[in-house]
Amino acid sequence: MHFAGHQRDAVHRSDPTDLMRRLVKEGLYTFQGTKLFPESKSYAAEYELSDAEKALGRMPKDVSAQRGLGYDIESIDADGNLFFIEVKGRADGADSVTLTINEVNIGRNAPHRFRLALVSVEGDRASTPVYVSGIDWGLPGFGDTQITKNLQQLLAAGRAPH
Repeated sequence: MHFAGHQRDAVHRSDPTDLMRRLVKEGLYTFQGTKLFPESKSYAAEYELSDAEKALGRMPKDVSAQRGLGYDIESIDADGNLFFIEVKGRADGADSVTLTINEVNIGRNAPHRFRLALVSVEGDRASTPVYVSGIDWGLPGFGDTQITKNLQQLLAAGRAPH
């Protein structure tokens, strides 16, 4: 059976041009009154971990320019053990940390040698780093490119550089 008819242009045409920009730029709120697109509080933090690593007897090397490694610093101890350190700078008031899948995989594949260095940044000042290691980083889901963790839980599991 075949239904004949013609498509009316006015009914089946839409113009999505500039839709996303308008949605992001407009002050959209949820039913609870919070912003639908909250302001990001994550940014790259410049922090020198050399002193902390050297105090541990290790020799750090900044490899952050090499994309896709899953860590920012390689640090080797006197016995030749290599440690992988991912540095995350968090603005004052932030409540989460986002890790890429490569960062999570390094933490899962080398749990005793991976360190997540959390640094709180306020203005141009950075705090002493808190190292998080040896925890269950979780399994990425199908298609995940990043995982977000609760900052307070990570800080509670963290300790001084080690």
